[in-house]
Amino acid sequence: MTILVVEDTDDSRILLVDLLGAQGYEVESAVNGVEALEKIRIAPPDIIISDILMPEMDGFELCRILKKDRQLKKIPVIFYTATYTEPRDQKLALSMGAARFIIKPEDPGTLLKIIAEVMDESEKCDPENVNEQHMENGVIVKQHRDAVSNKLYKKVMELEAQKGKLKKSEKKYRMMMESITDAVYICSPERKITYLNPAMKKRIGRDATGEFCYKALHGLDAQCEWCVFDSLKPDGGIENDVFSPLDNRTYRINNMPIYHDDNSVSKMSIYKDITDYLEAVKEKKKIQNLLAQTQKMESIGTLAGGIAHDFNNILASIIGYSELALGAVEKGSQMEGDLLEIHRGGLRAKELVWQILIFARQSDETVKPLKVAPLVKETLKFIHSTIPANIDIVSNIESKYRIMGNPTQIHQIFMNLFTNASHAMSRRGGTLKVDVIDTEFEKQQSIQYVALAAGKYVKIEVSDTGEGISNKIIDSIFDPYFTTKKQGEGTGLGLAVVQGIIENYKGKIFVESKVGYGSKFTVYLPSSEEKVSQEPEFQKKLPTGTESILLVDDEAPIVKAAKRSLEELGYSVQTKISASEALDLFKSRPNDFDLVISDVTMPYMTGDALAAELMSIRPDIPIILCTGYSKNISDQSAAEIGIKAFALKPVVKADLAKTVRKVLDEAKG
Repeated sequence: MTILVVEDTDDSRILLVDLLGAQGYEVESAVNGVEALEKIRIAPPDIIISDILMPEMDGFELCRILKKDRQLKKIPVIFYTATYTEPRDQKLALSMGAARFIIKPEDPGTLLKIIAEVMDESEKCDPENVNEQHMENGVIVKQHRDAVSNKLYKKVMELEAQKGKLKKSEKKYRMMMESITDAVYICSPERKITYLNPAMKKRIGRDATGEFCYKALHGLDAQCEWCVFDSLKPDGGIENDVFSPLDNRTYRINNMPIYHDDNSVSKMSIYKDITDYLEAVKEKKKIQNLLAQTQKMESIGTLAGGIAHDFNNILASIIGYSELALGAVEKGSQMEGDLLEIHRGGLRAKELVWQILIFARQSDETVKPLKVAPLVKETLKFIHSTIPANIDIVSNIESKYRIMGNPTQIHQIFMNLFTNASHAMSRRGGTLKVDVIDTEFEKQQSIQYVALAAGKYVKIEVSDTGEGISNKIIDSIFDPYFTTKKQGEGTGLGLAVVQGIIENYKGKIFVESKVGYGSKFTVYLPSSEEKVSQEPEFQKKLPTGTESILLVDDEAPIVKAAKRSLEELGYSVQTKISASEALDLFKSRPNDFDLVISDVTMPYMTGDALAAELMSIRPDIPIILCTGYSKNISDQSAAEIGIKAFALKPVVKADLAKTVRKVLDEAKG
């Protein structure tokens, strides 16, 4: 149901629009009859609520035009006026076809009831019964309007001539004051209230006429500077924004002087409630900050994607050559230990790159069975050197259960919780306590009003003795972009990301805190029964073969390391460092190769383009694509163009061996 509000006074128009909108109506508005007529002809509303006295075209003229139009005369018109209030005005309005004639101000409930009645009547009434004499004869309307306008003009002139005699125009002023939504009061030279309009009475909860203004309006026993008598200028008033403790609202107060014949001065104050406006400004600022944060994250993602390819190529050489050296070094020697540390460092760097890509939403987030305890110990070891010396770390790590998770994401959970805890204790120091234990619920368990299903869980508690979290913000700490840190010290993403990861694993996170005593975060992650091997991949017996492989990559060190690894597994390997060279070789000897392994990102021709050329020559050739990072190709898109496997660099020897053997066996099958 659409309602058109036609009102030239901003406050009255906004009030009506908000009132009707809150009732579920679709509301349009116009500031005069001309604008309203344009909107009506484009999209006729179901009902019109119009003021009468308006510039350019008043309500009577608008109604007369509508009732002459056979397509528009069915629309009910309700007049809502504070100026045309005489019985003859009502008689004219109804004779013109108006559905109702309402004098401002009207109780909102009564107004809504009248609107509902008019809507019901409009479905039953016959628009042809409208008095055609008044519809056709615009002269009557004009004469009536002119008479009222002349009356108003003469009255204004009289008031100007008798500026000091306020009481003679009190009725008209009172009508105007009582129809507006702003709160208004008049204060005598003795600082006592002589008048309050209904909006002001509602604001303070009573009629405070005769009371001292500063006590009645602000609850103060001494004179308040908001009275600003001494600040009033002879040539006009002053305006300021004030927060009122009386009702916890903010008002824009416009103070204006009223001069009397005896040279004394009263004050009229208009209180415009701007609380919602200020909240809207804050919300707009919040949205702007959110947009800035989003753009910042997009920039991080772009940067992460840009460096991932080159950095993973470097890591491929480090990991590849360390694995080759480990295969040749004497077992148990000092050299083997050194090489193991290099290999572990390369793998940690690999995980770090993918952690950045995950955070920037640039990578897949695969999960596997893993134990939480080793990851906690590793993270504590890492963070120990970064937190202040006045913070002690106490840990109790006894968990044996496994969960289904991503190591990088689990590491991210602990890094965020530990970092937040140390930040809370940065001023005074304290104790960071970490407990990781296994627990089991035989039946559904309710924790902080949240239900956890029966089953086995890894329970993680991270507590600190820091400043604590106040009750005012504790419900917001998991909201995206919420942070209590200073500008530039945090993004507000940490706990939001942590909660997202945990709930994605079907777990839950809870927080308890008391200001001055610290905080405790408790995480429950469901246990998994899937097995995971503890033997390092490079120490396992790897699958081998004797097939012929064409290896293509524009990074010579990677080609060299991968060739040696594959040859140690028994394969015959030919290499090329450009896609064009590889394509020429394949064209000349297409049946000499059982498998092609190619990088994706290469100059002049990408790996997927090379794969398409090779398969056009020999459709059955199996191809594996490898990349340090590419947002243009994934497992799914690779499979769609016929690629048999898609591997992410740096590829460790064990993964390479298993992938090659799997693809070759499937091709034979």
